[in-house]
Amino acid sequence: MKTPFSLTMRQILLAVLLLILGTAAFTLLVFILGQQNGLRLSSTGPAEASPPERTAPALASPTRAVVTFDPAALPRAMTATPKTRAPEQKVFTDATATQLVQEHLAQSGNQAPVQIDRLAFTPEQVNMSGEINSEYALGLAGSVELSGTVAVEENRLRFHLTRLSLDEEQMPELLYASIEAEVNSFFDQTFTGYDVLEVQLAAGEMTVTLLPW
Repeated sequence: MKTPFSLTMRQILLAVLLLILGTAAFTLLVFILGQQNGLRLSSTGPAEASPPERTAPALASPTRAVVTFDPAALPRAMTATPKTRAPEQKVFTDATATQLVQEHLAQSGNQAPVQIDRLAFTPEQVNMSGEINSEYALGLAGSVELSGTVAVEENRLRFHLTRLSLDEEQMPELLYASIEAEVNSFFDQTFTGYDVLEVQLAAGEMTVTLLPW
C-alpha cells in the first residue's frame, strides 16, 4: 500500500513543480511580450506634430513713381545776362552844337586854330563862323567862315571842310587839315563809347544814330 501512495506523492510534487515552472515561464513570457509591445507602441505611436511651416510674409507690390521733366524747375545758370545793344538817337540843335563846340575849343586854349561863335545846320552841310586864332595862324586875324559836310566813316563821325574864308576871302586848302582835325576831335570826344551808325542833317538840327559799346 506504501508504493502507490509514494507514487502519488511524487506525481503531486512533480505536478506542483511543473505548475510553478509553467507559471514562472508564463509570467516571464508575458513580461517579455509586454516589453516588446511597449517598444512597438512607442515606435508606432502617434507621430509628433511637426512645427507649422513658416511662410514668408506677403510683400506689398512696389509702387511706380512717375517722374516728369519740367525744364522750368531746373536751376538757372548764375551767369551775367549780356547787355542788349539797342541803337540810340541823339539830336543836336544849332544852339546845343554851338555850346558843345565852344566848350571843346576852350579846353584847347590857344592851340585851337579857330574860335567858333555860331554853328548852324542845313540839309546839305554844316556852317560855322567865328574868329581865327592869330597866335596859331601865323599872325593872321579876322572873321572866319567855314562850311563842310559830315559823314560816317568806320563807325566814326567825320567832318570834311569844303570852304574856308577869312574876311570873305577864300583861304588856301593848306589850312583845311588842321581845322578838320579839331572838329573830328570834338566828334570823337562827344561820341565816346558809341559806334556811329548814321547821321542826318536838317534845317537847324543834326540827328546821329548811335550803338553803345
